[in-house]
Amino acid sequence: MRVISQSELLRATKFELQVLLREITASLPALPEGSHELRIITICTISGSP
Repeated sequence: MRVISQSELLRATKFELQVLLREITASLPALPEGSHELRIITICTISGSP
C-alpha cells in the first residue's frame, strides 16, 4: 500500500477516489491481524481522519 498525501486526495477525481477505495477494501483481508497498517486504517476509520 502506498501513502497518499492530502493534496493528492484533494486533486483526485471522484472516479479515482472510488478506484482507490476498491483497492484499499480489497487489500484489507490480506493484512495480518494486529499489523501496523491495519491499526492505522482502523484508527482513521473510527476517528474519521483522512
